[in-house]
Amino acid sequence: MKKLIVFDLDGTLAASKAPVDPEMSGLLHDLLGIVKVAVISGGGWPQFEKQLVSNLPHDKLLANLSLLVHLLGDSCVRLSKFRALIYSPLYGISLFLPSIIAELGYSGPHAQLLTVPVYVCACVVCILMAYLSDRAQRRGVFIFGLLSLALVGFIIAMTAKEPGAKYAGVFIAASGSTAPI
Repeated sequence: MKKLIVFDLDGTLAASKAPVDPEMSGLLHDLLGIVKVAVISGGGWPQFEKQLVSNLPHDKLLANLSLLVHLLGDSCVRLSKFRALIYSPLYGISLFLPSIIAELGYSGPHAQLLTVPVYVCACVVCILMAYLSDRAQRRGVFIFGLLSLALVGFIIAMTAKEPGAKYAGVFIAASGSTAPI
């Protein structure tokens, strides 16, 4: 049985910026008697109060309700900058990987094919770490560990003299850089 069910407030439980209707309120209340529920919204606490909380029965079942309140204000710009920090290493790898492969002595189609294993390895690591972090319920620890690994990979790629060592560093960096995805 599911441990938690998560809903978006606007467009799922209620129309955008509108209160939850009585039927939905009753259904949500009944669901709270069965399983824990979390509700997410881009609005702040006043919006939750107006749309949801004031329209639910105030009884012991509310203990099963978690509200994921938007505390950062208007953070669309902040979020896009944060995402840029996460994805920038992967873009960087795609820019300097061809140079490293050229140093290995490959060109043309062979050089293009040698970019594939880096991303396949990163994909496998990403899926494996997502699975393991879900099983351990400790995603933050895995993200920190993989980003540390990415840092080591970038250091190897930047400081190594041999092209093979640089290529290995790119494998490590790409594998670690996929952690927050």
